[in-house]
Amino acid sequence: MTARFTSPTVFSGGAFVNLILCASAGLIVVGCQARASSLTSSDESAIRAASQKYVQAALAGDDKASAELVSADAIYMPRSAQLVEGRDAVIAFGRSLPRMSRFEVTPREIIGRDDLAVVRGSYAVTTVATSQAPAVDDTGNYIEVWQRQPDGEWRIFRNIWTTDQPQQLPQSAARPGSRTNEFPDAVKSDPAHYKVEFENELARVLRINYGGGEKSVMHTHPANCRVILTNQSFRFTTPDGTPQEISPRVGEVGCGDAEVHLPENIGRTAGELVLVEFKNRQTFKP
Repeated sequence: MTARFTSPTVFSGGAFVNLILCASAGLIVVGCQARASSLTSSDESAIRAASQKYVQAALAGDDKASAELVSADAIYMPRSAQLVEGRDAVIAFGRSLPRMSRFEVTPREIIGRDDLAVVRGSYAVTTVATSQAPAVDDTGNYIEVWQRQPDGEWRIFRNIWTTDQPQQLPQSAARPGSRTNEFPDAVKSDPAHYKVEFENELARVLRINYGGGEKSVMHTHPANCRVILTNQSFRFTTPDGTPQEISPRVGEVGCGDAEVHLPENIGRTAGELVLVEFKNRQTFKP
Protein backbone atom coordinates (compact mmCIF):
# COMPACT_ATOMS: atom_id res chain seq x y z
CA MET A 1 0.00 0.00 0.00
CA THR A 2 1.39 3.40 -0.92
CA ALA A 3 1.21 6.07 1.79
CA ARG A 4 -0.11 9.43 0.69
CA PHE A 5 -0.71 12.82 2.27
CA THR A 6 -3.91 14.76 2.46
CA SER A 7 -1.88 18.00 2.20
CA PRO A 8 -1.90 19.83 -1.17
CA THR A 9 1.07 19.74 -3.53
CA VAL A 10 1.94 23.38 -2.83
CA PHE A 11 2.29 23.68 0.94
CA SER A 12 1.81 26.74 3.06
CA GLY A 13 4.46 27.31 5.74
CA GLY A 14 2.44 25.57 8.44
CA ALA A 15 1.37 22.68 6.22
CA PHE A 16 4.95 22.09 5.12
CA VAL A 17 6.19 22.02 8.72
CA ASN A 18 3.34 19.67 9.59
CA LEU A 19 4.44 17.36 6.79
CA ILE A 20 8.02 17.34 8.08
CA LEU A 21 6.96 16.75 11.67
CA CYS A 22 4.60 13.94 10.76
CA ALA A 23 7.36 12.27 8.77
CA SER A 24 9.88 12.77 11.59
CA ALA A 25 7.54 11.13 14.06
CA GLY A 26 6.94 8.16 11.78
CA LEU A 27 3.33 9.23 11.21
CA ILE A 28 3.25 9.29 7.42
CA VAL A 29 -0.36 8.20 7.25
CA VAL A 30 -3.51 9.46 5.64
CA GLY A 31 -5.05 12.24 7.67
CA CYS A 32 -1.92 13.16 9.67
CA GLN A 33 -2.49 16.85 9.13
CA ALA A 34 -6.12 16.59 10.05
CA ARG A 35 -5.37 14.98 13.42
CA ALA A 36 -2.46 17.27 14.35
CA SER A 37 -2.89 20.18 16.74
CA SER A 38 -0.83 23.35 16.86
CA LEU A 39 1.54 24.23 19.67
CA THR A 40 0.06 26.28 22.46
CA SER A 41 1.57 29.42 23.96
CA SER A 42 2.40 27.30 27.02
CA ASP A 43 4.33 24.88 24.79
CA GLU A 44 6.36 27.73 23.29
CA SER A 45 7.10 29.17 26.74
CA ALA A 46 8.21 25.76 28.01
CA ILE A 47 10.54 25.30 25.03
CA ARG A 48 12.07 28.77 25.47
CA ALA A 49 12.62 28.09 29.18
CA ALA A 50 14.19 24.70 28.48
CA SER A 51 16.46 26.30 25.87
CA GLN A 52 17.77 28.79 28.44
CA LYS A 53 18.34 25.98 30.96
CA TYR A 54 20.40 24.20 28.32
CA VAL A 55 22.49 27.33 27.80
CA GLN A 56 23.14 27.73 31.52
CA ALA A 57 24.09 24.06 31.85
CA ALA A 58 26.53 24.36 28.94
CA LEU A 59 28.15 27.47 30.43
CA ALA A 60 28.52 25.74 33.80
CA GLY A 61 29.87 22.55 32.22
CA ASP A 62 27.08 20.69 34.03
CA ASP A 63 26.79 17.39 32.13
CA LYS A 64 23.94 16.10 34.30
CA ALA A 65 21.79 19.18 33.73
CA SER A 66 22.55 19.12 30.01
CA ALA A 67 21.60 15.44 29.77
CA GLU A 68 18.18 16.18 31.28
CA LEU A 69 17.45 18.45 28.30
CA VAL A 70 18.54 16.05 25.54
CA SER A 71 16.44 13.09 24.38
CA ALA A 72 17.97 9.61 24.63
CA ASP A 73 17.94 9.22 20.83
CA ALA A 74 19.10 12.75 20.01
CA ILE A 75 21.16 13.44 16.90
CA TYR A 76 23.45 16.46 16.59
CA MET A 77 24.85 17.62 13.25
CA PRO A 78 27.76 19.95 14.13
CA ARG A 79 29.47 22.10 11.55
CA SER A 80 32.75 20.65 10.27
CA ALA A 81 32.23 17.40 12.16
CA GLN A 82 30.52 14.05 11.79
CA LEU A 83 27.10 13.09 13.08
CA VAL A 84 26.77 12.68 16.86
CA GLU A 85 24.13 10.11 17.85
CA GLY A 86 22.62 9.44 21.27
CA ARG A 87 22.50 11.39 24.52
CA ASP A 88 25.81 10.08 25.89
CA ALA A 89 27.64 10.91 22.64
CA VAL A 90 26.10 14.40 22.61
CA ILE A 91 27.27 15.09 26.16
CA ALA A 92 30.76 13.76 25.35
CA PHE A 93 30.86 15.98 22.27
CA GLY A 94 30.03 19.04 24.35
CA ARG A 95 32.75 18.11 26.83
CA SER A 96 35.32 18.05 24.00
CA LEU A 97 34.58 21.65 22.99
CA PRO A 98 36.36 24.72 24.44
CA ARG A 99 34.94 26.24 27.61
CA MET A 100 32.70 29.24 27.02
CA SER A 101 32.50 32.56 28.83
CA ARG A 102 29.47 33.56 26.78
CA PHE A 103 26.77 31.43 25.16
CA GLU A 104 23.57 33.07 24.02
CA VAL A 105 20.74 31.65 21.94
CA THR A 106 17.85 33.64 20.52
CA PRO A 107 14.88 31.62 19.24
CA ARG A 108 13.51 33.52 16.24
CA GLU A 109 10.67 31.18 15.36
CA ILE A 110 8.94 28.22 16.99
CA ILE A 111 6.50 26.18 14.91
CA GLY A 112 5.20 22.65 15.29
CA ARG A 113 2.43 20.16 15.83
CA ASP A 114 1.52 17.91 18.73
CA ASP A 115 4.70 16.62 20.40
CA LEU A 116 7.29 18.02 17.97
CA ALA A 117 8.49 21.61 17.56
CA VAL A 118 11.00 23.22 15.21
CA VAL A 119 13.02 26.12 16.61
CA ARG A 120 14.93 28.45 14.28
CA GLY A 121 17.30 30.84 15.99
CA SER A 122 20.70 32.49 16.24
CA TYR A 123 23.58 32.00 18.67
CA ALA A 124 26.62 33.88 19.94
CA VAL A 125 29.59 32.24 21.66
CA THR A 126 32.85 33.44 23.20
CA THR A 127 35.40 30.86 24.31
CA VAL A 128 37.53 31.23 27.43
CA ALA A 129 41.02 32.58 26.79
CA THR A 130 43.90 30.43 28.03
CA SER A 131 47.64 30.96 28.33
CA GLN A 132 48.01 29.23 24.97
CA ALA A 133 44.97 30.47 23.06
CA PRO A 134 43.05 33.76 22.85
CA ALA A 135 39.30 33.98 23.30
CA VAL A 136 37.35 33.31 20.10
CA ASP A 137 34.00 34.88 19.16
CA ASP A 138 31.54 33.04 16.97
CA THR A 139 28.01 33.77 15.80
CA GLY A 140 25.66 31.76 13.65
CA ASN A 141 22.25 30.17 13.19
CA TYR A 142 20.66 26.91 14.26
CA ILE A 143 17.62 24.72 13.78
CA GLU A 144 16.51 22.43 16.59
CA VAL A 145 13.74 19.88 16.77
CA TRP A 146 12.33 19.54 20.29
CA GLN A 147 10.23 16.55 21.30
CA ARG A 148 7.75 16.31 24.16
CA GLN A 149 8.68 13.28 26.25
CA PRO A 150 6.29 10.87 28.02
CA ASP A 151 6.89 12.81 31.25
CA GLY A 152 5.60 15.96 29.53
CA GLU A 153 9.00 17.67 29.39
CA TRP A 154 10.45 19.06 26.15
CA ARG A 155 13.92 17.82 25.14
CA ILE A 156 16.22 18.37 22.16
CA PHE A 157 15.63 15.65 19.56
CA ARG A 158 17.66 16.99 16.60
CA ASN A 159 20.14 19.86 16.39
CA ILE A 160 22.10 21.44 13.55
CA TRP A 161 23.97 24.74 13.38
CA THR A 162 26.22 26.77 11.10
CA THR A 163 28.55 29.70 11.70
CA ASP A 164 28.31 33.18 10.20
CA GLN A 165 32.09 33.32 10.04
CA PRO A 166 33.67 32.78 6.60
CA GLN A 167 35.34 29.42 6.27
CA GLN A 168 39.08 29.55 5.72
CA LEU A 169 40.47 26.44 4.16
CA PRO A 170 44.25 26.23 4.48
CA GLN A 171 46.31 25.69 1.39
CA SER A 172 48.47 22.58 1.59
CA ALA A 173 51.88 23.54 2.88
CA ALA A 174 53.47 20.24 1.99
CA ARG A 175 52.92 19.55 -1.69
CA PRO A 176 55.90 18.49 -3.79
CA GLY A 177 58.16 21.48 -4.24
CA SER A 178 56.98 23.22 -1.07
CA ARG A 179 59.19 24.37 1.83
CA THR A 180 58.73 21.35 4.11
CA ASN A 181 62.47 21.09 4.76
CA GLU A 182 62.32 24.45 6.51
CA PHE A 183 60.23 22.98 9.34
CA PRO A 184 61.28 20.45 12.01
CA ASP A 185 60.08 16.90 12.48
CA ALA A 186 57.15 16.49 14.91
CA VAL A 187 58.95 14.15 17.33
CA LYS A 188 62.17 16.16 17.41
CA SER A 189 60.41 19.47 17.89
CA ASP A 190 57.69 18.32 20.31
CA PRO A 191 58.51 15.05 22.13
CA ALA A 192 56.02 15.92 24.87
CA HIS A 193 53.11 15.32 22.50
CA TYR A 194 54.59 12.83 20.00
CA LYS A 195 55.87 9.39 21.04
CA VAL A 196 57.34 6.82 18.63
CA GLU A 197 55.65 3.43 19.17
CA PHE A 198 57.25 1.64 16.20
CA GLU A 199 59.65 2.50 13.38
CA ASN A 200 61.38 0.78 10.45
CA GLU A 201 62.80 1.85 7.09
CA LEU A 202 59.32 2.31 5.58
CA ALA A 203 57.13 3.80 8.28
CA ARG A 204 56.89 5.28 11.75
CA VAL A 205 53.97 4.88 14.14
CA LEU A 206 53.32 7.79 16.50
CA ARG A 207 51.07 8.03 19.53
CA ILE A 208 49.89 11.63 19.82
CA ASN A 209 48.37 13.01 23.01
CA TYR A 210 47.45 16.65 23.77
CA GLY A 211 45.86 17.74 27.03
CA GLY A 212 42.99 20.19 26.96
CA GLY A 213 44.22 23.61 25.80
CA GLU A 214 47.72 22.37 24.93
CA LYS A 215 49.55 23.64 21.88
CA SER A 216 52.51 22.47 19.78
CA VAL A 217 54.99 24.26 17.53
CA MET A 218 55.04 24.43 13.73
CA HIS A 219 56.27 21.07 12.42
CA THR A 220 56.00 18.69 9.50
CA HIS A 221 54.67 15.17 8.78
CA PRO A 222 55.16 13.04 5.65
CA ALA A 223 52.15 11.34 4.02
CA ASN A 224 50.22 9.54 6.74
CA CYS A 225 47.15 7.71 8.00
CA ARG A 226 45.50 8.35 11.37
CA VAL A 227 43.14 6.63 13.81
CA ILE A 228 41.24 8.88 16.24
CA LEU A 229 41.14 7.47 19.79
CA THR A 230 39.10 10.18 21.57
CA ASN A 231 36.53 12.82 20.69
CA GLN A 232 38.47 16.03 20.21
CA SER A 233 38.52 19.56 18.81
CA PHE A 234 41.69 20.99 17.28
CA ARG A 235 42.79 24.13 15.50
CA PHE A 236 45.53 23.66 12.88
CA THR A 237 47.45 26.71 11.70
CA THR A 238 49.58 26.58 8.54
CA PRO A 239 52.79 28.59 8.00
CA ASP A 240 50.88 31.38 6.25
CA GLY A 241 48.76 31.88 9.39
CA THR A 242 45.58 30.26 8.04
CA PRO A 243 43.62 28.37 10.75
CA GLN A 244 41.25 25.43 10.37
CA GLU A 245 39.19 23.92 13.18
CA ILE A 246 38.08 20.29 13.13
CA SER A 247 36.27 18.03 15.61
CA PRO A 248 36.98 14.39 14.73
CA ARG A 249 35.11 11.68 16.62
CA VAL A 250 36.48 8.54 18.24
CA GLY A 251 36.99 5.73 15.73
CA GLU A 252 37.43 7.93 12.67
CA VAL A 253 40.16 6.87 10.24
CA GLY A 254 41.72 8.99 7.51
CA CYS A 255 44.79 9.40 5.31
CA GLY A 256 46.42 12.43 3.73
CA ASP A 257 49.40 14.01 2.06
CA ALA A 258 52.42 15.47 3.82
CA GLU A 259 51.64 18.56 5.86
CA VAL A 260 53.10 21.41 7.86
CA HIS A 261 51.01 22.76 10.72
CA LEU A 262 50.82 23.96 14.31
CA PRO A 263 48.18 21.93 16.21
CA GLU A 264 46.27 23.23 19.22
CA ASN A 265 43.77 21.29 21.31
CA ILE A 266 40.95 23.81 21.75
CA GLY A 267 38.83 21.36 23.73
CA ARG A 268 38.69 20.80 27.47
CA THR A 269 39.59 17.10 27.36
CA ALA A 270 42.62 15.20 26.10
CA GLY A 271 42.90 14.49 22.38
CA GLU A 272 44.63 11.23 21.44
CA LEU A 273 45.30 9.54 18.11
CA VAL A 274 47.69 7.15 16.39
CA LEU A 275 49.49 8.43 13.28
CA VAL A 276 51.25 6.16 10.79
CA GLU A 277 53.80 8.14 8.78
CA PHE A 278 55.15 6.85 5.46
CA LYS A 279 58.78 7.80 5.15
CA ASN A 280 59.97 9.83 2.16
CA ARG A 281 56.40 10.16 0.87
CA GLN A 282 54.83 13.52 0.08
CA THR A 283 51.54 12.13 -1.22
CA PHE A 284 49.41 9.32 0.13
CA LYS A 285 48.42 8.00 -3.28
CA PRO A 286 51.17 6.39 -5.43
